[in-house]
Amino acid sequence: KLNLASVYLDLNLPKMALMQMKSVKPTALNIHQTNYYNLMGKCAFAKNDYELAKQYFLKAIELGQSKKTNKNVSTANSYRYLGIIAENNEEWVIALNYYQQSIINLVLNFNDKDISKNPNHVEENFNSYSLLKSIEAKALCLKKTYQKTQNEIYFNDAVNCFEILLKLIKISAKTYNNENSRLDLKIEVHQFFQNYTDLLLSRYFKTNNNQYLKKAFEISDEGKAATLALSINEQIIKKSSDIPDSLLYKENLLNISKNAIIGQMEVADKTNLFKLNDKLNDLNVKISRLNAQLDKFPGYHKKKYNQELPINLNWLQNKLVTGEVILYYYEGISFSGVFLVTKNSFKFQKIELRSLVESSAKILLKNLKEINSGNGIPNLQSNKILYNYLIFPFEKELRECKNLIFIGDGKLNGFPIEILKNAENKYLIQLWPVSYLFAAKFISFDTKNNIDNIVAFAPFYAAKSIPPNLLLSNSYNEVLSMPNTTAFYGNKATKNSFFKNIENYQIVHLATHAVTNESNSEKSYIQFYTPKEMSFDSRLYLFELRTGIMKNNRLVFLSACESFGSQNIEGEGIMGLSRAFYLAGSKNIISSLWKAEDHTTAYISSRFYYHLSKGLNYAEALQMAKIDFLGNAKFAQFQNPKYWAHLVLVGNQLPSSNTFKKYAYILAGCFLVISIIFFSKSINF
Repeated sequence: KLNLASVYLDLNLPKMALMQMKSVKPTALNIHQTNYYNLMGKCAFAKNDYELAKQYFLKAIELGQSKKTNKNVSTANSYRYLGIIAENNEEWVIALNYYQQSIINLVLNFNDKDISKNPNHVEENFNSYSLLKSIEAKALCLKKTYQKTQNEIYFNDAVNCFEILLKLIKISAKTYNNENSRLDLKIEVHQFFQNYTDLLLSRYFKTNNNQYLKKAFEISDEGKAATLALSINEQIIKKSSDIPDSLLYKENLLNISKNAIIGQMEVADKTNLFKLNDKLNDLNVKISRLNAQLDKFPGYHKKKYNQELPINLNWLQNKLVTGEVILYYYEGISFSGVFLVTKNSFKFQKIELRSLVESSAKILLKNLKEINSGNGIPNLQSNKILYNYLIFPFEKELRECKNLIFIGDGKLNGFPIEILKNAENKYLIQLWPVSYLFAAKFISFDTKNNIDNIVAFAPFYAAKSIPPNLLLSNSYNEVLSMPNTTAFYGNKATKNSFFKNIENYQIVHLATHAVTNESNSEKSYIQFYTPKEMSFDSRLYLFELRTGIMKNNRLVFLSACESFGSQNIEGEGIMGLSRAFYLAGSKNIISSLWKAEDHTTAYISSRFYYHLSKGLNYAEALQMAKIDFLGNAKFAQFQNPKYWAHLVLVGNQLPSSNTFKKYAYILAGCFLVISIIFFSKSINF
């Protein structure tokens, strides 16, 4: 009954919890009395009866302290709730002392009642979640106390507390062995990163000390797409550790089997669904046991838990080349704004009216996704608002821009910033190549540009033997226009041929359909050839793109509707096929933000490969393809961004060979001038 009551409380059903508790006599519970009073306190708290809740929690603490050991999770939770009640009454110091007592009850060798002190060492154990919540409550209370008093002591104490919490979050994330569990944790702790960043920004606004601004940027980015970064890094660690290849092979087979069952469940009838569910549960148990076995290898364990992945502004600026500009939108709790980062510049512009920016972005995206050919004009007022907030404050720095990288956040995740217009009525894409990243930590540069190593798939180019609603008549010409390409058409363009060939080619082009599942991104898929619509063997689901399987790939071009994705997870970004291909190993993905017209997509695609063959990098080639489209009289009725802005490049910038040629010419010119001067002096002598 106590366990049932606890479940009902987790579901925010205090009345149902109380029904379970009514028939329970606390005197008959013996060792469970503390738990009983804790649950009664939570019921009263859920009903906003804070005085009654306080009495129950104090009784639970009294019983807990009467036991042989003064430390237990139940007592810790009682103290934490007492702290929340004190905070509601704005009794900040009392609340902080309660939180400190909660932490003391959760850490074995920590007994310091001084609220400025924190455990020096935190590690993963069965108390970790409770400890995480108690330290977070203390950190937030210190932040509020600083904001109320402006006392620098509370600011320093809050920073120290946030840093301990950051360590615990990192450790907790690494104990989970699948991405879904990590994403659940990320959703739970996302506000921690926002609160810590907001605290640092508030200090920067008060002191104008750039160190606080730098730290705010680093904390914000450390929390952004952290699950994606951890999954990629863990796969690298596994392959470079002391784990035997045989166990990694076994892990791979188990994951393949699991994915196959999940896919079969998508199209199974009720009878087979139960059988498949049993098989899936068995596989999950085997995978869990294998992960526990892998974690016992000392080399792997040490690398996994000791390796840090913090973003460093100095590292980032050293990575950038001259002319690269990062515009980084930050959405916090108290503050929002835009960071600008270049090789030599770093600044922040606070946004006073965040709701106006968010509503403007929403209006523009809605217009782009809904208007039909020849009808509708993107909302000019919304365009102007976004330009004035996101671009105008940085016009001076953008004069030297050669490549613009946009990193979104919150409501601006998945927003195509290139559609904004300046005072001269020019789209941003007409001014600069534009690309997008999940977070600044993923910035990287690569000088290779292999246009001769392409594989393409066009399963639905002809009407013969395929459902009419799947026909993409322009996809044949789209693939045909690509230079030096191995192409799979029609019934040759299967999911099986995709998996057989992805390791051999550095560019993969998919001229097909994509289906986005807005409620569960893992069920999004790319459609390969099929004479039928319902077939797991013809659908490449997001969950099948396992970490590292496309490590040799440099670019995936998803010429498919809505392939970018739409499920937005706070702090992690858009969950969709672009992210899945990035996780699989591809560092550059061109995908579609919305449903697009087949003919215009094919044209932009063909021009992209034309410019790529001339030595431009991916961002430059996509920019020039869109400029060609906007300048082509044949597409005069399709000038609206709906028809060209859907294709966006997500990934790392790739310096073009033309850039290196330019520097080579400059060096050659300098050498020639020096030679002439030297030769002239020799003659004069």
